[in-house]
Amino acid sequence: MKFIITASTFVSMLVMLIGAMTPPNAWAVDIGAEAEIIMRINGSAVTRDELNAAYNALLPRVSMHTSVSDKRKKSIQKTALNQIIEAALIYQNAKEAKENKAPAKEIDAVVADLKKTLPQGQTLKDVLKRSKMTMDDLKELIRKDIVIKRFNEQKNADFKNRAAAAVSGQYLLDYYNANLEKFSEPEQLRVMVILVKADPSGGQTVWKQALKKAEEAHKELKAGADFIKVSKEYSEHPNAQNGGDVGWKHRDSFDEINDAVNALKPGDISKPVQTMYGYAIAKLEGVKPSAQKKFEELNKERLRRELQEKEERNMRSSWLASLRAKAKIEYLAKDALELSKETIKP
Repeated sequence: MKFIITASTFVSMLVMLIGAMTPPNAWAVDIGAEAEIIMRINGSAVTRDELNAAYNALLPRVSMHTSVSDKRKKSIQKTALNQIIEAALIYQNAKEAKENKAPAKEIDAVVADLKKTLPQGQTLKDVLKRSKMTMDDLKELIRKDIVIKRFNEQKNADFKNRAAAAVSGQYLLDYYNANLEKFSEPEQLRVMVILVKADPSGGQTVWKQALKKAEEAHKELKAGADFIKVSKEYSEHPNAQNGGDVGWKHRDSFDEINDAVNALKPGDISKPVQTMYGYAIAKLEGVKPSAQKKFEELNKERLRRELQEKEERNMRSSWLASLRAKAKIEYLAKDALELSKETIKP
């Protein structure tokens, strides 16, 4: 009997075995019996029970399977299938590298921890019997899980070391020169705002009164009144006592008054603009043009860290892609084949 299992599937199976979530028969996984084989990965069989276990491990428990959309369920099934394939290929790669051993003490420790999670009155022997498994079957599951996790850790450590060596000072400079747009400071505007509030549910009278008050403020501003003084007198904006100064912000980040702000030149004042909170008057106080950051100004340690992590991810993706490219994956069940071809959009 062959087992192909991810860490998530493994945990899910154990939960099902101990019956911690539901009554015994509701989640029964007949590992020991003849089960439906839905696919083979380089000759190793994968059963429908394994796919279901991987799926249930990913499915949000709080939903009780009722509030998850069909699209979301399909996405989870696809993820479960990919996890099983990935785990099988990693295990087989570990076996080829003769890294498929797990100390008996480590396996026994997992078994001991599992026994502690059993509901009162149940024994592991009873649970295994109900699931038609032997202790050797269970230990084989645990061994493979340990091998997969340990080999993953070894590969990740290798990718980390290689990425650190690859991302040199010259690498950073080359990346900077090839991606100048990522290191430019966008144009920024300094805007001051007066807001005359109106209750959204206040009716026409309330809004007319707010507009009248905003127009009075605007008239004073056009007559040359100081914006800060008018702001303190009329505005209910959070920054009113600051003269309505909202600081430097990127263009097009002013929500409902974007169009009014974009039409202004430095020193210009907009007419009252209706927003969901009332009427706003904007003054463009200044403009900082976009500027290219110099390489010397960059936080190079932060950039190095980001690029190393990116390299690590790329190395891991390439490794897994190479394992898939060499693998012979046979789909024996129509739904598994269709799921493998499915493109799930977020």
